[in-house]
Amino acid sequence: SQLDRPPTPLMQPAPTFPYSLKATVSEARVVVEFIVDSNGDVVAPNVVSSTHEGFNENALIGVAKWKFK
Repeated sequence: SQLDRPPTPLMQPAPTFPYSLKATVSEARVVVEFIVDSNGDVVAPNVVSSTHEGFNENALIGVAKWKFK
């Protein structure tokens, strides 16, 4: 409600697949919530839900690299 406009994604590289899980897990879903600051950087990413806990850390690291306008 305090935004002038919704953030527009500029860069959203995919998170890396955890090497230790490549042989046993074919896919997983991690839902992450975060704040976009005035510089377009992701702040305070947090896992909301996950189908496999082993992916959480990589998802958080990946989302932290996203950039918005």
